[in-house]
Amino acid sequence: MKTLNALFKEMSEVESRKIALVVGNEKYSYFDLDKAADLFASDLIDRGIQPGDHVGIWSFNSANWLIAMLGIIRAGGVAILGNYSMTYPDIRDLFVMTDIRYLCYGTSLATIKMEGAVEKMCEELKLTDDKVVDITAGHVSFLDRIGETPKNKAQIDQIAERPEDPTRDAVVIFTTGTTSLPKAVLLNQNGFMISAKAMSETRKDIYGAKACVGLPLFHVFGLNMILAYFHLKSTIYLEEKVSAERMIETTAKHGITDLVTVASVYLQIIKHPDFSRIAGLVHVLTTAGGLLTPVQYMKLETSFTDAKLFNEYGQTEMHGLISLSPTDTPIEKRAHSLGKAYPGEEIRIYDEKQKCFVETGEIGEIIVKDDSQLNSYYKLPPEKQAVDADGWLHTGDLGFLDEDGFLHMAGRIKDIIIKNGENISPVDVETAVTQIDGVSEVKVFGAPHPIFGESVECCITLHDGIDFDEETVKKSLKKTLTPAKIPSHFFVFPEFPLAPSGKLDQRGLKLLMLRKLRVEVVKDELEKGIVVADLTVKNTSYNIMPVTSMVKELAYSMGYGSRRVREIVHAVEEMLMERIINAYEEVGDIRIRIIFCQEWMRVEFSDSGNEYYIEKNKDTSASAKIILKVVDNFATMRSEKRGVYYCMDFLYEDDFSIKDFIISHDREVK
Repeated sequence: MKTLNALFKEMSEVESRKIALVVGNEKYSYFDLDKAADLFASDLIDRGIQPGDHVGIWSFNSANWLIAMLGIIRAGGVAILGNYSMTYPDIRDLFVMTDIRYLCYGTSLATIKMEGAVEKMCEELKLTDDKVVDITAGHVSFLDRIGETPKNKAQIDQIAERPEDPTRDAVVIFTTGTTSLPKAVLLNQNGFMISAKAMSETRKDIYGAKACVGLPLFHVFGLNMILAYFHLKSTIYLEEKVSAERMIETTAKHGITDLVTVASVYLQIIKHPDFSRIAGLVHVLTTAGGLLTPVQYMKLETSFTDAKLFNEYGQTEMHGLISLSPTDTPIEKRAHSLGKAYPGEEIRIYDEKQKCFVETGEIGEIIVKDDSQLNSYYKLPPEKQAVDADGWLHTGDLGFLDEDGFLHMAGRIKDIIIKNGENISPVDVETAVTQIDGVSEVKVFGAPHPIFGESVECCITLHDGIDFDEETVKKSLKKTLTPAKIPSHFFVFPEFPLAPSGKLDQRGLKLLMLRKLRVEVVKDELEKGIVVADLTVKNTSYNIMPVTSMVKELAYSMGYGSRRVREIVHAVEEMLMERIINAYEEVGDIRIRIIFCQEWMRVEFSDSGNEYYIEKNKDTSASAKIILKVVDNFATMRSEKRGVYYCMDFLYEDDFSIKDFIISHDREVK
């Protein structure tokens, strides 16, 4: 079994001068990182740290953050990784829960928003000055001390030589479980090494020499990916604060070929005005922490000139990795699955009710067995631990294995909302909303979101006579909740539905919420226009029947009267014939799009033929008269992307609601 200490010692000897880590203006070679970790460990020993002592890290990403974690482990301590985006009360409670005896602090969201946050933390945790270490980037740099000799080197080496060192408690990462209470996951060096090696061995033929990592180090995925690249002697460019703009700039400036971040950042990257700077440069994209739909997956990968996207599946309890796709897996397979077990690991699907494993293709709970399992949940009794008596770790996720051994996700047993890769407890949000004056009942759900994976949605009832101002409430919640936890929408109900037993009917309430949410989504979509049909009339036959039949069917279903339907269909026929006859030699294929807008149904035509003008009181051709008599608006439009296209708009009937029509015909909400 190998330790993190042994990995960096080996890298320090084999690749001593090669750059391992670049953060901002700081560059650390493998030798520098190894030496800095020893220096930090020695400093902690001078401060009185004892084996097993818990040491909190509370800071944005930095070189000092990574050095502190490595140094804590080398000194025999346990690194408690604090979330830098948490509010002060939340991070304080987690540090109290995990009994930290030392604190390494830098800049965090709480220290920016709250003056004196560090001093207050030390006071509440009863930490004296000798138990507190400043690791703020820019204030402290270990590059200035590389020439020093760690005076406690013998003790550091002695700790590393202990037989129990690879598997002892080394790191705590916080997660959220089915009970919606924070859990402190105790992890070990051996587990990190197994996961990182599995990743690096699988990807060694495709991973490049430089990787830009846009992930928080307190997240197991961020640590796992950094260690995987270190296994391959690569250079990590670590973002202090993650954004699409920063990652594009870093990648373009340093000629980086590999990107590692969450799906939402990738989606922002491909939409960024400067995306073209890196579209042909990047060859490997790695993400985790949330599922991409197959369409999103393929769109993301094909937006780059020549890149492969890998969406890894893992959990904190498995040191960040459960399954991954072999490098040569086709995009269609990667887009629809979560990959396979790595060598030495076993993945099975379990039916909790029947107490048995299920057959290939059947859905059940995903359970895993491997030496990379967590040590335990800190302070939780045996019955609340994740690993059962037979050594299987229960993920709480539903899935199935196909005949090729690829794992597919089928949902989550847990109620936890996963937004942008972050686990959000509904109870935390409900507790905060309940404290708002006038709110009677609160229930929070996750809902599918095209970018973040899930959004936070809040259902409430109010006390009699109370008016609800959503924007005021959201502003108030910023004082107690992180931005990710603030609900996207609030839905006010006169009362919550109850089950026959008298308990809250959660399933029924969620269904009502999803319908209300769909109304809000449709409202936003109608502002842009919803394309419901995209057809092409080929120039080989110019068969217009499919188009006119589609228009006729839609018009009838939308409540237009028989006479109006005939007029609409006639106008569409005339427009098609006008393009075919008068621009026959140039027109080519004709593309027709039918679009629902807020006030009218639009039929768009585009082709490569001569430009066509219709103006009232000027055009006297038979087709122009028919079209102008029927349409409520006709326009010739131009854009750089689409060229010239023609729009025919037909106002809806007075008693027709396009929103109700879309929702009643929507298969997404059942």
